[in-house]
Amino acid sequence: MSSSVREITVNDRLRLLHDFYRPGEEQLFRFDLEDTIRKGHDFRDCIAPDCISFQKNHYELGNHVGRTLFLREYASFISDEMITELMDYPRNMMLSIDIIPVAMDEAVSDIRKRIMSVESDITRWQQRQNQNNNFTANIPYDLEQMRSETKEFMDDLMSRDQRMMLVLVTLTHLADNLEQLDQDTEALQAIGRARGCQFNILRYQQEDALNTVLPLGLKRIDATRTLTTECTAVLMPFKSQEIQDAGGIYYGVNAVSHNLIVCNRGNLLNGNGFITGVSGSGKSMAAKQEVSALALSTDHDIIIVDPEREYGELVRALGGEVITISASDPNGCHINALDLSEGYGDGKEPLVMKSEFIMSLYEQLMGADKIEPQEKSIIDRSVGNIYREYLKNYQGEPPTLKDLYDDLMKQVNPEAHRIALALELFTVGSLNVFSHQTNINTKSRILCFDIQDLGENLKSVGLLVMLDAIYNRVIQNRREGKYTHVYIDEIYLF
Repeated sequence: MSSSVREITVNDRLRLLHDFYRPGEEQLFRFDLEDTIRKGHDFRDCIAPDCISFQKNHYELGNHVGRTLFLREYASFISDEMITELMDYPRNMMLSIDIIPVAMDEAVSDIRKRIMSVESDITRWQQRQNQNNNFTANIPYDLEQMRSETKEFMDDLMSRDQRMMLVLVTLTHLADNLEQLDQDTEALQAIGRARGCQFNILRYQQEDALNTVLPLGLKRIDATRTLTTECTAVLMPFKSQEIQDAGGIYYGVNAVSHNLIVCNRGNLLNGNGFITGVSGSGKSMAAKQEVSALALSTDHDIIIVDPEREYGELVRALGGEVITISASDPNGCHINALDLSEGYGDGKEPLVMKSEFIMSLYEQLMGADKIEPQEKSIIDRSVGNIYREYLKNYQGEPPTLKDLYDDLMKQVNPEAHRIALALELFTVGSLNVFSHQTNINTKSRILCFDIQDLGENLKSVGLLVMLDAIYNRVIQNRREGKYTHVYIDEIYLF
């Protein structure tokens, strides 16, 4: 869970002890090491209580009383909620968990001795029964249970990659008077009993127990119990994982701790993601919140594919460009499907890349299995013809699908005319939205492709042209060291 360990300063440690020894005076803590040395004072003067006295089963700390408990009996299955419930109890308390790992060879040797001891007890019991002519007696439940538990422990060590741990759990709590202290002790013991565990009072050992539970790194009592790593793990008081990245944006509230989830996708191994949920649960709203946060707090480029016309107002308010692709509006937005800027193809030969794109376009129009090799050669030849002048210096206007159609019609091969005929609907026909020069600002930092009016006949071509434009924008930004966020709303439509 990415928990971290940090070294605390002298003042941090003294503050912890001061807040425990002097409950109710937390705001009065003051300590200056240089001043203390100069005056010849003892550092304990700033944290010590007015008085402290240890009794049989409790201790007196100034005007308060306290008691230290230890976890004596563990349940066969420990719930990870027990520590949380103990810490949620509304009293000033401190809980410590001492864990001593045991070497694997020592652990296996110890468990083998226990197994042999249990088997010897069972053998002696059976011999006594045989001497009494009781040859059908069943092994007592407690011996059978011990045999089962020791074998299971050995399986954990040998087969399930577990380790043996010696664990000591101590807890001390404070109250205003002895009556309240007894009530709190009973309540804490009840929490343990509800989880199958038993907390006991350390009698005549309150001083050693207090030194053990305080953050001094001491272990003055011997009440350890043997656990596997799996059982020890549930004693860790981390109830949930928090995500609060520097430079991140708000994604919601942690369902367990109710803290904000602030995540920076740039820190992740893979920053991709899906927003899922039932209809009406706010998926698009969550995406709009993320887009707004990115637009206002970063200089990253944002590209949105909007099939249901939901993002237009937001993009305009953020100063972006909305590209409405529609075959029914002759004066609407146009994107040149053959647009080719310098740097197209991420360092690869741009003419080859554009030729492959046009062949993919024809596969959408005619079907992948209906284009013959000779027709692919004709397409490649025509692409070279129409781009020859433009590729010299990338000056002027790039060719369009209309130029490709005209070049195919000039050729004498009947296959060329067949290819041109397949393209006619999208060049001189009614669906010629991609055969004009681009008339929109495709360099805007925030782009929204509104494809709600993209009909069924134009959808396959439109999506191919749109994705080619997005792909090359991402490549160009990567070369410039800029992040690009691409959002596709209602992705199931594609």
